[in-house]
Formats: sequence, C-alpha cells, structure tokens
Amino acid sequence: MQTSYAFISVYKQRIAALDRAIQSASRQHQQNQQQQRGHRNTGAQGPIVEHRKLVSRLRQFLAEEEKFWAQLVVRMRRSYGLDEAQAVLTALDIIPSEEPTPSHTGDTEAAPHNRNQHQFPPEDPAQPVTPTTPEERASRLVVTSKALVCLGDLARYRESFKDGGGRDSRRGGRRGRGGMPDTTKTRNFSRAQLCYEKARLLAPYDGNASHQLAILASYEKDIFSSLVHYYRALCLQQPYETAAENFGTVLNKALEQWRLRLRRERERGHTREPSAATAAAARADAFKDRVVVLHALWRLNIHKMDTLAPGQARMVADEFRTLVSDRILSPEVISRLVVLSEGALWKHRMLRDSNVSSKKPDTASQASSASSSSSNTAMEARIFTHLLSVHQVLLEVGLIESAEPPPTDAAEGDLAQHITAVFRRTLPALRIAGKWLRANFPYVISRYTSSSGTTSAVHADQTAGDAESAQDDATSNVAVSVRRFFEIYARFASALSRAFPPEKLPALKTFFEEDVEMRGFLPLHRLIGELPVATAALATESASGEIQKPVEEQVHPNVEQLMRIGDLLNDAKLITELEGSPLAIVAGRFVVHGALDISTATPTFSLQKNVPGSADSSVNPIPPASQQKLMDEIRNESLAIREGIRVEDDSLTENTSRTDDDPVGDAFRQVLGDEELGDEDEDEDEIVWNPR
Repeated sequence: MQTSYAFISVYKQRIAALDRAIQSASRQHQQNQQQQRGHRNTGAQGPIVEHRKLVSRLRQFLAEEEKFWAQLVVRMRRSYGLDEAQAVLTALDIIPSEEPTPSHTGDTEAAPHNRNQHQFPPEDPAQPVTPTTPEERASRLVVTSKALVCLGDLARYRESFKDGGGRDSRRGGRRGRGGMPDTTKTRNFSRAQLCYEKARLLAPYDGNASHQLAILASYEKDIFSSLVHYYRALCLQQPYETAAENFGTVLNKALEQWRLRLRRERERGHTREPSAATAAAARADAFKDRVVVLHALWRLNIHKMDTLAPGQARMVADEFRTLVSDRILSPEVISRLVVLSEGALWKHRMLRDSNVSSKKPDTASQASSASSSSSNTAMEARIFTHLLSVHQVLLEVGLIESAEPPPTDAAEGDLAQHITAVFRRTLPALRIAGKWLRANFPYVISRYTSSSGTTSAVHADQTAGDAESAQDDATSNVAVSVRRFFEIYARFASALSRAFPPEKLPALKTFFEEDVEMRGFLPLHRLIGELPVATAALATESASGEIQKPVEEQVHPNVEQLMRIGDLLNDAKLITELEGSPLAIVAGRFVVHGALDISTATPTFSLQKNVPGSADSSVNPIPPASQQKLMDEIRNESLAIREGIRVEDDSLTENTSRTDDDPVGDAFRQVLGDEELGDEDEDEDEIVWNPR
C-alpha cells in the first residue's frame, strides 16, 4: 500500500519545487515592472507550463491507481466471501447492486491497454481461501477497509489537484505545505468522505479511517468535528498513532487563535459574545469553539488553565443547557459533545502526553515528576467532573421534558406523543451517556470513594504547593458531583418510568445511528453498537462459526424513540443491580439510599438486607415481626411530620433565595426543587427500633 503513496509524495515534492520557482519568477517580474513598463513575464512561463504538465500526469496516475484499488477490493470480497462488504461496495458504485456470477478466470477480461498491475492471478475454485475463523475474517475486513481508505485518499488528492491544483496558470495562486493546494469551498470531497465512512463500517476497531475523516473536517475549518474524529481514531482497540500528533497540533493551533482573538478584543475594549438574539447558527458555532478551547486547555497544567480561562468548563455546561433547551443544537452536536467528554477522559487516563524521564533521576526530576503526577490527577478530576456535568444537563432537560403534558389532540395511549421536540433531540446522547455509566460504573464509584477519603485532608493542610492544592480542590468536589449526579439520575429515571411505563414500550429490535457511530469506542466497552439483546436471540451461526445477523426490521421513527426510552430504563434498572450501586428501586421509583455520605471515607452501597446467620447479622439484628410493624409506624409518622415542616419552610424561602433572572435556570430549579422534597426524606437517617 505504501507504493502508491511513495509515488504521490514524489509528485508533490516536484510540484512544490515548481511552485517556489513560479513565485520567485513572479517576484522578479514585479521588480522589473518598476524599472521597465510593459515588460513581459517570460521567466515564469517555463515553470508554469511544466507545472501544468506535472499536475496532469499526477491526475492520470491517481486515476490508474484508483482502478487498481477498486479491482482489489472487488476481488477480496469475492475471493474471501466478505458479504459484509457487498453493501459497502454497492454504495460506492464499485460494483452493481446485483453482481454477476464470477467466472473464476481472473480479471484478465479488462481492456487490452490496461497495465499489468491491474491483472490479478486467476481464481482457483479447488483451493478455497474463505476465512474459517472469526479472527481471519476480521483481518480480511481490516485489509479491505485499508484499501477503501486508499481509495478515499486518491479521491481526495484528485479533488485537491483539480483544475491545475487550484492554481490559475495565468496569475498563479496560493498553495499549502508540501505542494498541496489550499482547499476552498469549491472543492467537493464527498467521494473521499464516503470512502472513509464505509471503511470505518468494515473495521470499526481500527482508527485509520477516523483519522482521515478528521483531516477532511479540518479542510472545512470544522475543528469541532475534527476533534470528534481524532478521539475516535485514538480511543479504539487499534488506535492510529499519527492521530495523536495531529490531535495535539490542532488543539495547540486552536488555543493560539483563541488567545489572539482575546487579545484583539481586549484592545478594542469589548467582546463578541453571541446573545440570545443572535442567529442560531452563530450561537452554535460560538459554543463549539468554546468546547474546542476547553479541550485545548486540558492539555495544560491546572495553574495555567485557571490563569487563562477560569471556569471554562462551567461556562460550557451552562451554555450547553441553554442551547439544548432552546433547540439550537442538533442531535448530532449534542451527541458529539458527550462523546468528546468521554473520549477526553479516556485519553487522559490511557494516553497521557508525558515526557521521557531521564535514566538517572535526581531529586529535582523526582520532584518534577511528582508535581506532574499531581497535576495529571487534578486534571483528571476536572475532566471527570465536566463529563458528569454534561451528562447531568441532559438528565435535567429530560426530567423537565418528561413532565410536559401531551398535546390536547394526542390519541389516548399513544406514548410517542409524550416525546417533546427538545427531548427527542437528546435521546441519542442520553443513550450514549447511559451506556458510559454502565461501562464505567466501577470507576465512577472509585472516584467517589477516593475523593471522599481526601475531603478531610483538604482542610488539614493549607500550606501545600500549587499542584497539590489544585489536586485537593479538584478531587474534593468530585464526591459532591457524584452524589448530585446520582440524585438527578434517580429522579430522571423515576419520571421517565412514570411517563413511559416500561411494559408499554417496544423491545429493542434494530440498530440506531449512534450504534453505528460509536461501535468500537473503548470508553463504552462495547455496550453500544453490538447486536441488540432482542435481536441476538434470532441470530444464527453459520458453518464457519460466523454469526449471521437477521435482517433489521424497519420501524417508524416514533417507535425508534420509544425503543431508545426503553433502553434508557433498562440501563437504569441494570445499574441498580450492579455491585456497590447507590441506586435502588423502591415502590416503582428509583431512589438514592443513604450510603452516599460525603463524610464517610469508605461508603458501602449494599442493598441486601441482613439475614439471620449471615456475617452481618450480628451488627444489625432484625427485630421480631411485631416490633418491625411498630417501627414502620413510627418511621412513617416521623417522615410525614418532617415532610410537612420542610414544605412549609421551602414555601417561606422560595421567593427570597433567588437573586438572578434566568428563565431557563428558574425552570430547572423549580422542577428539580419540587422533585427533591420527596427524595430528601428518603436520604434522611432511618429510625431504627431498639428492642431495649
């Protein structure tokens, strides 16, 4: 595969040399014009003609290479029986929808003037090469995917060098680095993008195709989308190593442009923050720029990040809530923001950018290493807290939207009419967030445990260094964020189950767009993009051991949304069954029991009651039935008294506790505050009957 790129590299180098010659001749011509009027620029004519010829030869070479790679993927699909590639090659117009039966005589029926490299050895039906194991089949699909990436690259180069490589042969033009022309809006890279997307479908666990999609997004100046593809290229089982370097380059450049823009705005004395009256597209673009800057800041240390942009993560979360509620962001952008936060945390934990340590570390290097480790831990806490806040915004929006009554003209029993326009936009992202919580539940609980254990240490030593102090401040807030997140999650799941009874929701029978997009994404641990449970039961195993998926059922979009809601409730139920889960289902409601106490260093989340004779039965013995009944009566009476007092107190202070004028925030506070009244009672310490 490197042969084609080697030739293309030589072409690009020669074109770049001619560019420099043309530019030098053009500058010389301008100097001569100042001395002699009417002087003709004859010195640049030679390089310009040679440039035109060289670009023409390059485009011919690219066309011949494209024929070769197209025939290669067709041959691989037929020889190895890769039925998965049939739909992909059809979508790319490489083969017709109904491919004729091969004659097994090789590809020698091509035109007589074709070059020899287009002719493949004849196929021998007596020696089948069909993969016999899933591993062999996966490796063949990876090779086919890389061939499709080559086709995408060839299409990208051909479009880049269209019309003389973007140069007006009479007046010259600007070119990029390495002889590549500057991309403009007149360029159409849809063919290359389609090849990359289909290549990713065949090998979702390989990051090569995602890296190429990131490059295309950078052509369009869409750094937000480019960042998503870079994370996808890195957070896979087979990450694309080149993506890490390009990822850092893009973020560094974005950070420098942001700092330059801030400097100019300070010089002018005002900022260009989009207001609510600004066009929706401008508000969305400004928000995406802010997100890119946040990810660039995460590559710095805590002190420098707080100096440049204090509270950047909080501003992103607050603006995210407003834009989602105002229906400014598309479902794709909402989902991508969730993916960015999850990918950032995974990359920071698994692929940190660290300097190579010296072979003989001295005291200074050890101190520097300790400071770097402390800063990394503090930054991890920042990213984790931001991830929870992004997920929590979606839960809060869903909690409010699920309480909206259906339209007056809605048919009775039609649950789809309960799905508001705002809630519909957030469902794919909510589903991704739910899968992440299930996949990373042990990590979330461990973060709470370690954070709550260090809370007391934060106040014990106020003379620590900047890095250690930043780490304490960051980690001490994690426990509060985790508890708040689970409280909102429990209320959201309860409200969702009331508005959409699980027994009335359709079973999951198909793949969604987010399944295709997120397949292979390591932060989700393969909980999305795989075969649905309801469909897996219908799958059959072929003679070669490969699982044959049944034909997916075409369902109505409203039914798809109801399936998503059912999957959300199923994830919530599965989370309550995980070991150490702070969530429980009581009387059909999701609640957070009192184990999530910030003052407890090593909290326990067991939902199992003590059984006589068990290891814990001596600690909390179960009273007799008569005493248990009396205990329940006392508890219920106490809860009723406390509830009445709390409602009265809240009604007295409701109008005096708010000092800002934020309609969206007021709506969230009102709904969440009302819901909190009943849940806080369940968080109180229970009255335990003492037989003595």
